[in-house]
Amino acid sequence: MKEALIILFLSITLTSCGKIGAFFRSTDHFIELESDNRILYENDALDIALQVAQNLECSVKKVEEEQYGSFNKPIAIYVCGTKENFAKFTGLNQKIKAAVFNGKIFLSASLREQPERISTLTTHELSHLHLIQQVGTSKYVHNIPSWFVEGLAVFVSNGGGAENASEADAAHAILDGACFHPDSTGSFLFPKTASSYHLKPHMFYRQSAMFVQFLKEYDSEKFKRLLQAIQNENNFQNALHASYGKEIDIYWTEFKENLTKQINSGANSAALH
Repeated sequence: MKEALIILFLSITLTSCGKIGAFFRSTDHFIELESDNRILYENDALDIALQVAQNLECSVKKVEEEQYGSFNKPIAIYVCGTKENFAKFTGLNQKIKAAVFNGKIFLSASLREQPERISTLTTHELSHLHLIQQVGTSKYVHNIPSWFVEGLAVFVSNGGGAENASEADAAHAILDGACFHPDSTGSFLFPKTASSYHLKPHMFYRQSAMFVQFLKEYDSEKFKRLLQAIQNENNFQNALHASYGKEIDIYWTEFKENLTKQINSGANSAALH
């Protein structure tokens, strides 16, 4: 009940009537997929549901492995028959393809136009759902910065959600100052998004994923302890201190220095040829 009140509070304070309506909208008409009851679909979305089912078990295992823990509640993935219905059930723009809302994953029928993204975006949303299940919606929003949850989801899904921004373009943008700045906390009232940094969503997601990958490669054991500490309901800042022992800005500086070396090395290699 507490989580439901938190979601409703966020809907009222952060968004429009669309999200309030989505919160109370019934999903009873969705049909359970015969081969996998974790997937439910509207009448004209069976084809997408079947594609989700092909890789769902691999996606679940990937998230559990990369995020060091099992899903502790049932997974429910709702495949909407139209992009308009997706917007009704999430309160989001029709251009968005996938989202977690009210403890459920929703996929848009517009994914039919980009079938290659079905698996990666499902994995991306499973990453979000996994953390939400571990810590609860309120702590997920308030305690964990958006760059981390989005970067982790892109990293775990091998690029899901950041397909339109390459690592090379993201690296140059970061070094040119066109980038996000890593906060140490989330926010109920003013959550950071791509627009907060004057970035397009795919660029924000790609930059965030690259920094998350850097943190893991810097020390995989510390990264594991970071995620475990977050899931033990510590806020991100405390979890970072407990695992890495330094402020996030120090690692951001090292990350940018590492990018500079990579770019210079690539330029020198190209010059030799």
